[in-house]
Amino acid sequence: MRYKISALVGLMVATLGWSTSSRATNLYTPINGDSRGYTGDGTWGPNGIWRAECAINEYAKGMSIYSPYTPGTNHSGFVHGLWCYGTGSNNHVPNANEPIDVSITDSQFSPTLLREWDSGFRKAECNDYEMLSAIAQNSSGQALYGRCESASISWTSSVYATACHKVGFTNSDNRSQSNLGGDWDSGSYKNQCADDEAIKGFSVYSTGQIKSIYCCRYTANR
Repeated sequence: MRYKISALVGLMVATLGWSTSSRATNLYTPINGDSRGYTGDGTWGPNGIWRAECAINEYAKGMSIYSPYTPGTNHSGFVHGLWCYGTGSNNHVPNANEPIDVSITDSQFSPTLLREWDSGFRKAECNDYEMLSAIAQNSSGQALYGRCESASISWTSSVYATACHKVGFTNSDNRSQSNLGGDWDSGSYKNQCADDEAIKGFSVYSTGQIKSIYCCRYTANR
């Protein structure tokens, strides 16, 4: 299922060259099936997973869950939505890598920012010049796969991830002091990167349920 949300957003981020404009946002909900704004990369990942994927002019900025993971509690830890924000261009192209796969161990493509940002938990992380564009879970709510897109293509300049930090799911919204988008998934627990950030990765518990998102600021210089 896909929800479209109109957001009037006045946002100036000098390091990325963004101009103040109104941007549309979309919520993709990978529940009982795929919810995708872009399908040109085929049915990536194994059969039977539910994919949420941003459209060609979007990137992932927030994620929501039914409730924080509690063993034995129905639907707890399930990803309810991937919140995608418009880039102002139609140049989104996923990278050529295989999907990020944390079904067994860490899957971190980043060569220079590789670090233990959520110790003891499995981490999915895009490369330094990429951001997250999709996530997939199975019918048990195990968020084991992701997809990356080039930040350079999305923002039409050579940009890299800097100033990264973890945003963990708790018993309330955790939106990095941002009100961007309003209540974009009413009734769910929302994690969101700051206004000048995007999602670069996520971490999961040993059982596969989502634990946190990894937010980064993207700049033209390292």
